[in-house]
Amino acid sequence: MNIALLGCGVVGGGVLEIADKRADMSVKYVLVRRDKPELGEKAVKDINIILNDKEVDTVVEVMGGLSPAFEYVAAAMKAGKNVVTANKQLVAEHGLELFALAKANGVNFLFEASVAGGIPVLNPMTRCLGANEITEVSGILNGTEFAGRLLLLTSSTSGIISPAFWRTTVSPIRRSSLSILS
Repeated sequence: MNIALLGCGVVGGGVLEIADKRADMSVKYVLVRRDKPELGEKAVKDINIILNDKEVDTVVEVMGGLSPAFEYVAAAMKAGKNVVTANKQLVAEHGLELFALAKANGVNFLFEASVAGGIPVLNPMTRCLGANEITEVSGILNGTEFAGRLLLLTSSTSGIISPAFWRTTVSPIRRSSLSILS
């Protein structure tokens, strides 16, 4: 797997460190805003270098925020690259659009790291319990986790999230979650 990291702060640096220790993945590029001489030739400032490189199959977005993260993630999907993100705000704000974009381009959009601090809940729920009809998930969750976990409540076995539910339930919670973060 050839990876391009979008961002190299604390989270991105951790991803880079882990990836460098694995034989099955290689970080080819790291998109940075400022010079990072320690990254050598991996450091790039132009997203198009990543988008146009056919060897890069997965983009890991760890920039945070909405812009330019959304634009870069959407462009990566359109360029046929799988995307992994830990960005709660991106998933809450543009989730439906990104799910549709991933489906339309035949790529994966993985965001489990953005839900519940990376506790693996989405994959076990969809893969291990996919044949079950889940009618309710309850617990004590903070606002930022709540918006992400609502995806569990609205996902059917086909993975479709009701746009009406998103607008009436997730969107208002998302707004209150983001105001808590501010």
